[in-house]
Amino acid sequence: MARAGREPSAQKAPSFELLPDTSEQTELITRLAAVIAAAGYEHFVSTPILLPDSKFFPDRWTADSAGVHRLTKRLLQYAGVGDLGVDMVSYEDEDASSTGHHTGVAGWFAGIVDGRCRFGFDERHVEDDDAIVGVMCHEVAHAFRHHRAITGDDHDREEEDTDVTTVYLGFGVLAANNAYRFRTSGSLQGGFAVTHTSESSIGYLSARSMTFLLAAQVVLRREERAARRAIASALESNQAAFFRAALAALETDDLEAKLGVPPRAQWPSHVALDELKAPIVDDAPPVTRPKKKKTRRRANEGQRVFRVERTRAFFLACVAGCVTAMALAFTKDMTIIAIGGAAAAGVGWALGRRMHIDYCSDPACEADIPLSAKQCPGCAGEIVGTIRHPKERLEALERIEARERRDLQGRYEGKPMRLVVDHYALAVIGALSAEKEDGVVKIVQDVLGGGDDWRATVRKTMGWPANVDEEIRTNWSRFQQMARDQEMPADAVAFAESFGDEFSKY
Repeated sequence: MARAGREPSAQKAPSFELLPDTSEQTELITRLAAVIAAAGYEHFVSTPILLPDSKFFPDRWTADSAGVHRLTKRLLQYAGVGDLGVDMVSYEDEDASSTGHHTGVAGWFAGIVDGRCRFGFDERHVEDDDAIVGVMCHEVAHAFRHHRAITGDDHDREEEDTDVTTVYLGFGVLAANNAYRFRTSGSLQGGFAVTHTSESSIGYLSARSMTFLLAAQVVLRREERAARRAIASALESNQAAFFRAALAALETDDLEAKLGVPPRAQWPSHVALDELKAPIVDDAPPVTRPKKKKTRRRANEGQRVFRVERTRAFFLACVAGCVTAMALAFTKDMTIIAIGGAAAAGVGWALGRRMHIDYCSDPACEADIPLSAKQCPGCAGEIVGTIRHPKERLEALERIEARERRDLQGRYEGKPMRLVVDHYALAVIGALSAEKEDGVVKIVQDVLGGGDDWRATVRKTMGWPANVDEEIRTNWSRFQQMARDQEMPADAVAFAESFGDEFSKY
């Protein structure tokens, strides 16, 4: 298999920064100090730091509006504003506009009227209870800031300060986990094992920034080793690494002075968890939603199909050969007719091979597929590769699923840089969908920082030369030629993984 890029010995060790840079650290501490000054230091130093387990959330959980309602009331109680009521609106992203809010918003807080907070949440997050807890932590922090009249006018800064406030309220673990999640999972569909990967990022501050603030709270409070271990264990793998690095970096800081907190002798006693776990009133009203318009599901929607290569080579060879032979018939020289017809057929074959009219590999569909299509226009199947004949589709699918089973066993679990490097190669050769690229951009920005040009950030981090893209494309061309020589489809993912195996080594 062709290898892309330079030899391992020519690589620089990748830079994986565990801490915010010095200026960002100073800014984060300053903004946390501002929240403490506005809301009082007592809550920050005396209330529990919440962990995602039933010890802290004793209320019955249901994956619906009533469950989110109870969760939100519990969070308000932890925030010290449990006397506020809750009105909850549920929606899905596509009908968010009916609630007066924009699509793409996981949750929102719309103010306090007559002692009742109005919240909304996207129902798609409810099935993941960890995600919806993180969403509502942010929205309850909004309600807390509104109730205490400490909100700002700048929208983006207010959102960031709300993330800071989640740490102040003791929600730091839950909010930091929601700042970045990477998941792999598997399932059986028919007789096949299917792997799913997902990345999500909710919030305004990065996971690195959120865990730095959480570490500042832990160091200031001089939490015992057992408490620190429990917090690290409750964090996502990347966040746990950020947290441990921040603990070590902050141990020597005079955080009491920087955060404007008085000496420990003046601190109030810790608030007992049992006091905050007092029963809440379950007053969630029933939520009615309009029925959705049913849409017809096409045959292979959500399934995989292949593009079968088909060209005009045979057709043009026949036409060119026959036309030329007829044109030369007046010579009555069979040698000239035969040679001319054969030459014309050869030219027609060469030209026809460049004229693609590919079709769907499903024998029940066989719809023509344009070269730029990523979904079959006939059966709506997702196009996952190119094969030479429909009979090859099962073998090709087995190869993909074998690779996915390997992924399921841990290719990417806890290894975001391997995913980034694999997808870098796919992007360079034009085999990365826009949807997947959006996910990779979020991962790169959360883990490595940088702007919208995620590939430039990766090149800088990995120490790759400026011409690495050209090298990847050259090796991809060689890989394709090897596949053609072996009469096999060129598997872009296999090529990208070979690149990732070589260049994501630490």
